[in-house]
Amino acid sequence: MVKVLAVLYDGGQHAKD
Repeated sequence: MVKVLAVLYDGGQHAKD
């Protein structure tokens, strides 16, 4: 669960560079 959230959150942050 935490891993999925982390991946989505991290991905969103990186995508919004």
